[in-house]
Amino acid sequence: MGILQDVVHLCRQVSVRGKACELAAELRVVGEGEEAAI
Repeated sequence: MGILQDVVHLCRQVSVRGKACELAAELRVVGEGEEAAI
């Protein structure tokens, strides 16, 4: 989780559209969680 937060933080610094990047990161985590559940 810490690594994900670091990625989001860096993305916010690099891109003005930090919110979009955070949403993309959350969707990616959800996808990985579903794969792990299977």
